[in-house]
Amino acid sequence: MKRNIVASVMVFLLAGGLFTSCQEEWTASNLELDGEAQIMSFSVNGVEGEINEIDGEINVQVPDGTDLTSLNVEIDVPAGVEMSPEIGDVMDFSEPVSVRLVNGNVYNDYIINVTELFYIGFLSAHSSVATIEDDDEKAAAEWFFSNYENGEFVTFEEVQNGEADLSKYRVLWWYYDQSAELPGIALDNSVLSAVNGFYKGGGGLLLNSHACSYLWDLGRISSEFAMVIGSGEGFDNPDTWGIGVTLDAENGGWLIM
Repeated sequence: MKRNIVASVMVFLLAGGLFTSCQEEWTASNLELDGEAQIMSFSVNGVEGEINEIDGEINVQVPDGTDLTSLNVEIDVPAGVEMSPEIGDVMDFSEPVSVRLVNGNVYNDYIINVTELFYIGFLSAHSSVATIEDDDEKAAAEWFFSNYENGEFVTFEEVQNGEADLSKYRVLWWYYDQSAELPGIALDNSVLSAVNGFYKGGGGLLLNSHACSYLWDLGRISSEFAMVIGSGEGFDNPDTWGIGVTLDAENGGWLIM
């Protein structure tokens, strides 16, 4: 447990550079060091906080959508502790709150962080990252899970049979690059209904590569707007393309044609 001690010793210096004796003899008995000044427990809206005594931090994660400006607080501190600022029964934790506990000549500083716990779903027609065949899609999945601790793998099959609770996610990301034809399970009526309900309820959709055409299947873009998405064998283009760039040519810069 971290303990900080407050003490002041005044020493007076004579003009000739000599020290005089202190007006009052200072001993350890002048300090009140028996008090405890730590937060024993802390919770908001019934969610227990994680107390880190080494770093002087308390971290609490509340469900997504919680109003951080008005949280019910429960805090347990030893008898005799004075808090600055005083932690009330209802407080605003939309920003980190710094608090100092003082008990005699012992004090502790804490920073209380309250954040919303939310998840991001990686949507896939495959059963796991390991079973993804397309290299770009697999690379996207591996990057996603190496950068987002709150990321979860969500399969269309789980959406279809109701196992996936889409309301827990802020964003669903679907990267599909295998072909321009979307997998049949993504076009299942129950899946389309669930994803549409998620979007209309405020959820975010991030669609990449051929998954962009899902906007038409979901009815988010009407058929009157042409879909410029497709694939084919390709062809040789006889046109000659070039680039012309002038960078401050008058002052000796580059001239590229």
